[in-house]
Amino acid sequence: GERAKYGNSYPFGLALDINGMPVYKYDSETGAASETLEISNAPDFTSLLTAGDSIFMITHFEAPIPSSMYITKLVQDPVDGELSAEWTEAIDWSFYGGIWVPCAGSVTPWGTHLGSEEYEPAARLMMDYDTVEEMVEKNSWKGYQLTAHMRYYGYYLDAIDMEMIRTMIKPYMYGFPTEVAVAEDGSYTAVKHMSMGRLAIELPYVMPDQKTAFITDDGTNVLFAMYKADTPGDLTQGTLYGAKFIQLSEVGTDGGEFTIEWIELGWASDAELLAVAPTTGFYDIFEAEELQYEADPEVPPTCPDGFTMINTTPGLECLKVKEGMEKLAAFFETRRYAAMLGCTTEGSKWEGITFSPGRMQLYTAMSEVRYGMEDYARKGKESNQYDVGTENDMKLAYNWCGCVYALDVNEEMTPINMKALTCGTPITENADPKNKCDLEGIANPDNVAFIEEYDTLIIGEDTGSGHQNDVIWSYDMKSDEMTRIFSTPYGAETTSPWWYNDIMGFRYFMAVVQHPYGESDQDQLDQPGSTGLGGWVGTFTPIPIDPALRMDANRDKSVNILDILDTVNCVLGGACI
Repeated sequence: GERAKYGNSYPFGLALDINGMPVYKYDSETGAASETLEISNAPDFTSLLTAGDSIFMITHFEAPIPSSMYITKLVQDPVDGELSAEWTEAIDWSFYGGIWVPCAGSVTPWGTHLGSEEYEPAARLMMDYDTVEEMVEKNSWKGYQLTAHMRYYGYYLDAIDMEMIRTMIKPYMYGFPTEVAVAEDGSYTAVKHMSMGRLAIELPYVMPDQKTAFITDDGTNVLFAMYKADTPGDLTQGTLYGAKFIQLSEVGTDGGEFTIEWIELGWASDAELLAVAPTTGFYDIFEAEELQYEADPEVPPTCPDGFTMINTTPGLECLKVKEGMEKLAAFFETRRYAAMLGCTTEGSKWEGITFSPGRMQLYTAMSEVRYGMEDYARKGKESNQYDVGTENDMKLAYNWCGCVYALDVNEEMTPINMKALTCGTPITENADPKNKCDLEGIANPDNVAFIEEYDTLIIGEDTGSGHQNDVIWSYDMKSDEMTRIFSTPYGAETTSPWWYNDIMGFRYFMAVVQHPYGESDQDQLDQPGSTGLGGWVGTFTPIPIDPALRMDANRDKSVNILDILDTVNCVLGGACI
């Protein structure tokens, strides 16, 4: 697609710097800017929004860094509902210093786009190293993020040092839910909701009460968070909670079952946090000390008196919150502070989340059951790496294929338990190296969505070697039967499954394909049938709204979603799969 709204044009997915100028790939020899534009093939969550008589699409681009988010004006054919793009442009996040790894997302009950910032910048890391080279060598992924984002300010690898990184990148301006509201003329407001907490946010999801939201945290030894807004439809201030899981199932169970308690972390407003975010650093909030080790390597380390040992995404740490800094700890270092208060920070790759009002259940995906979710083990082998410093609340069997969980919700929209709904089945003997999970089940579930009218859970995959082709599944809640409804090219992942019940007289099922041939099968790129490296954003063929198929006329769920989904229509991108 081309940007045509203001008369100039650039490719859909082009990374732009703080001045709206193109970002370039690195020169492989010098680290300077090359002459090749940095154009993403990694679209992620994509929403359809209506404003008056207009339809818009908001698209995340998860990679590369600096990250991008685009708004696209769509035109709907009044006869068959087909959507086409009229114009597209990048959303301006320069007020916040850009946007950080926007991953999955959701649509709020009031019709705005609710996005995410995943893998928040490492606020402690950027203070602990003297040189860029040492930081990247010892922390390749987090170091890459920081150096790559410097391109947002026009600086490339050949011209940066740690002092520049610390001056330019304000870590507590990133890692929050984002909200975009669009007006009929295409103007928009884009804000970050700091009062919802800072994590490696996969996605925030708002419940029907318009006050309760859940935030999933994608990574190792992560948290499950809940937010209660003060006012329905307004996410600018509220109270943040962290989950505490109590395992009911036996140690070593596949998937497991838990009750949930909620620990209050604090109350805050976006405004008060934004006022201090640009000037706050990690050591303004915490004191830190080194772990104390015994001569016997079998003896776990300890912390000095007055310091709390935690084990979260960065690993083991000894921390103390500085006097009067509890609020900033809760909202700027949510995972660490929650661990200090006794919340469970043992989740692994916590992905999408969705809700069924009819069943009063949340559904959420764990891409792999591993590390902190195991019982003093690492991928099935004895290890204390991820459980020392935690309360070892989760003691499950290692499952590299992952699980989808169901959570019962009470009348206050608060989850009270969690139980595995379906788990992938690892193939342990004579496994195909490209299909290490049973083909009749899930492999590394990622995004999920619920279609209430048809009592159907949608499960998308993001798998490397679990399945050679990532797929989207339809899970029939009545029969527990699963059916593949969508498949990606090799090396891609599925993202953004979402059901739109009524977009100007038509229903749409959105699906997105990210980075084809990016994770595997690069040798197949030039083979017949290859779709190329481009990502895909599109919908299944529009479904005219038939009153007979509305939820209140389908109480017996006699109509299955599989009966009405047809082919895929690409809004932006090339040929469809």
